[in-house]
Amino acid sequence: MTDNEYASIIYCRVFNVKSDGGDVYTRGIFNALASLDSMEQAALESYYRHGKTFLQTGMILGGLKSETARRTINRALLKLRHPSKNRWFSVKAIIDRYDEVQKNSNEIINDLYDQIDQLSKGLPVKHQFQSFLDSRKADIIDLGLTTRVYNHLLDAGINTIEALLKPGSIDILMKRRHFGESSYREVINKMRKNGFDEWADRFNEKENKT
Repeated sequence: MTDNEYASIIYCRVFNVKSDGGDVYTRGIFNALASLDSMEQAALESYYRHGKTFLQTGMILGGLKSETARRTINRALLKLRHPSKNRWFSVKAIIDRYDEVQKNSNEIINDLYDQIDQLSKGLPVKHQFQSFLDSRKADIIDLGLTTRVYNHLLDAGINTIEALLKPGSIDILMKRRHFGESSYREVINKMRKNGFDEWADRFNEKENKT
């Protein structure tokens, strides 16, 4: 079975459809599969790619019962159904999202220039824009990070959200020893919670490329 055929099967199982209709984005699906733990990946491969039964899959996974293998497969599919993962499965959805982002970006950029012009003239800016500027200057402690992750950022010279938003900050964090998946997942979730989705998306993209 080819990668495209396997990706199509995963697409259909995740969205509960009979056919992908040519809409499957194989690379996006494999990036999402790589984010699962090794047992979940192996279970999906065995059952859907190689056509093994639950019993056979359990044996491949180390002598597990067929019911355990079934639960492992269902758990993996449940994770893949999360919007943070399956948003990259559909070619149409990606194109639509890109078009929407482009449209919104143009509007945001025009508004941003207006607000910058206001600032340069010493005039008041929109409350939303001022809040955005203030949020960037906030200390990273305001993100509500655990002490361990907070100390990691401080040791890396990142003590404000503005410093964390700088282009090189992601590379700095990913190169740190003992700053593993749970740590950067915590940072991503906290940044999303505070409205910095674009930064979190960039972090995810870099993670998938490594």
